[in-house]
Amino acid sequence: MIDDISVSINFSGDKFSPTKAENVTGLIFSDKIEYGDIGIRGKYKGIAVPYGSGTLKVSKDIDMNDRILWLTEALSGKIETLRTLGSDEPHIYIGYKEINRTPTLN
Repeated sequence: MIDDISVSINFSGDKFSPTKAENVTGLIFSDKIEYGDIGIRGKYKGIAVPYGSGTLKVSKDIDMNDRILWLTEALSGKIETLRTLGSDEPHIYIGYKEINRTPTLN
């Protein structure tokens, strides 16, 4: 039985600015990286990051059965704007958690 799901979508691109995208669309991104920021981990640690990125996460306050619907409604009419602002194709992430799963014996 699925007890919880997480839903998010990541936007990134060579010149994408998540802060500018927030100002234009009203969306709020987390895990923001601005083009040219100095990386704090990974292969860009200590050097300028050659892209911008931001993630729109669906709040856990939204009923888990409505999270995908919330995401589609939040993005309605905004995908083309985000592309114009430099985003490449977005990547959607959906994860789930099972609690009280009974192992099966073979």
